[in-house]
Amino acid sequence: MLFRTLGTLDFITSLILIGAALLPEKLLLLAAFYLVVKGATFIYSSGDWASYGDLISGCYLFLFSLGIQIPVVHTIIILYLIQKTMLTFIAMGIKASLYYHQYNRRRNFTN
Repeated sequence: MLFRTLGTLDFITSLILIGAALLPEKLLLLAAFYLVVKGATFIYSSGDWASYGDLISGCYLFLFSLGIQIPVVHTIIILYLIQKTMLTFIAMGIKASLYYHQYNRRRNFTN
């Protein structure tokens, strides 16, 4: 459940970053806060490399909301968040597929 929620929020954050020119600054700050808190929490708990990416993305989004834009970094962060979201959804699909096959195998074994 947490995996799906965080993946969905990453997807929404990447959409916010793509549409940043049209969206209010408050929404950018909220997305930046989410990424910084998520990144810092998971760096503290596990030290995962993806968490450092979230923290850096959140810091850039905060700078972006202040009007500082670096086009190359902007593109890299959008691509990072999109690939991370895609991998999350692929992992959820694989997990659901494995669960489905395991459930059917048990059901066919008992019949």
